[in-house]
Amino acid sequence: MSVSTSTTQETSTGWAPVPDVDKLTILKLLADGRSPAFAATATNYPTSRVRQLATAHGFPDLDKVAWAVDVVAADINRAELERVTDPSTAPQRGTAQRPPAPPTANPAPGAPAASLAPVPEHAAAAKDTAASEPPEHPQDDDVAGPAADSAAGLIARGSKSARARTKRLATKAAEVLGALQSALQAEEAERLAAAEAARAKAREQAERAAKERKIRAELEELERRRDELRGQLHPARPSRPAPAPRAIDPKAVRRWARANGVEVPNAGRVPVRVVEQYLAASTKAA
Repeated sequence: MSVSTSTTQETSTGWAPVPDVDKLTILKLLADGRSPAFAATATNYPTSRVRQLATAHGFPDLDKVAWAVDVVAADINRAELERVTDPSTAPQRGTAQRPPAPPTANPAPGAPAASLAPVPEHAAAAKDTAASEPPEHPQDDDVAGPAADSAAGLIARGSKSARARTKRLATKAAEVLGALQSALQAEEAERLAAAEAARAKAREQAERAAKERKIRAELEELERRRDELRGQLHPARPSRPAPAPRAIDPKAVRRWARANGVEVPNAGRVPVRVVEQYLAASTKAA
């Protein structure tokens, strides 16, 4: 499929032709495995327009798309080379023009007229010699055109060279320059698409977090309301005070211990084990 055929197919569908630079960007994205929808988002073209353009250049056959990328890039480079080497756009050799002679002031009324004495011969000869000599610094074509050190200036100068090798280098430089411009445009499109995708993801995460906060607040409100209803249906009963500890009479413990054969000292503190046995026996008896 030639580029002219694909262009005819594009215009026959009623769409306006896509500029070659945008077309190259779209085709490169498709050749890299991107979808028509991604290419449409990256280049701000309608998805249907990008799909039509992709089909016209062999999509989904990526080999045909890659071939179309090479053809369109070559067309762009050729057009750029023709632009920089077009004689109509080349700087014209200018001729130095003398500034107009200042107007001669008319003598004031009553002023003496200028002297019309003849010019000496040696002075006239010197004037004629100065007029016939070329200027000390003649103008150059490259001075009036693009900067000599710029890429366009070097390509223009190289294309006008009489040497075939220099012309080939100029042509190659124009191709490389065009490819660089296309690559930079594709990178910029990918960067913009990635930035937009990141912004969309951030918006989605923010919306999800806001929804989660709202749901948590609603759950907390429901739990609080549930606790209120439970309190209204089942009011809390007052708890009974804990019984005060019973006072234990050491004499009663000793009497019980002697009566039941439990060893206990006659004076001093009653051992804890004896008190526990006494309490257990008292509880059973009660």
